[in-house]
Amino acid sequence: MALTQDFNLHVSLHMQSLDSLQGGVPSGLHTQLSEVSSILAQYDSEVGKIERDLHLSEDGKAARVKTAYDAARTAIDKWRIGKTAGIDAQTASQQAKLQAQTDKLLAAPTDIQVRNMVQRLSSFDPLEVEVLYASATDADRRVIEVAADAVGRQPHKRGEQLVWEPLIATERVAAVRAARVERANPEGAAAIRDSQRIRSTYEALAGAAKGLLRESLPSRLGSDAADAPVA
Repeated sequence: MALTQDFNLHVSLHMQSLDSLQGGVPSGLHTQLSEVSSILAQYDSEVGKIERDLHLSEDGKAARVKTAYDAARTAIDKWRIGKTAGIDAQTASQQAKLQAQTDKLLAAPTDIQVRNMVQRLSSFDPLEVEVLYASATDADRRVIEVAADAVGRQPHKRGEQLVWEPLIATERVAAVRAARVERANPEGAAAIRDSQRIRSTYEALAGAAKGLLRESLPSRLGSDAADAPVA
């Protein structure tokens, strides 16, 4: 049960760190994390049975332990993917909803504004566009964003290379829009950050569980396997 006990220490530390979530720790989160404890407990139990099996050779035991190890890793990965996929879908939905609500607070750019902005932006180099975007009001930035979307990627020269790039870096636009949402709906933005922290917890604990498995494997297989690479 050593693996389970060690993993539960990781769970306790992460649960403590989540106490600062604005929306509080979800009531079912601890139960979800305990599912990984069950995987480790099952692995420990299986290995114990293998080690007590008098009908198996040392090589046979090693092979059976490795099979149990691979099955446990696969189960942990399946758990992680299921949990993160669910929270990714939830977060994307939350972000889209908040972004739509925030955009509605600004006047929708007219076709004339967008066409004019496309023409004006086309006469500036990427750095000048970035400067204009940084110094613009939220309303003007919204027009720039719609114009940039309408134009799509454009060829630019980077040193001796020609590359295709959007008028404004996607990461830059995302950061500006996130800041706009934060100002318009701080509680909604905090809820998204809470979801992202919970997602990080899923990832971290899955990694911790697989690390504990990996550390246990050489001792299970004996000293001859201690230096062997493990997937």
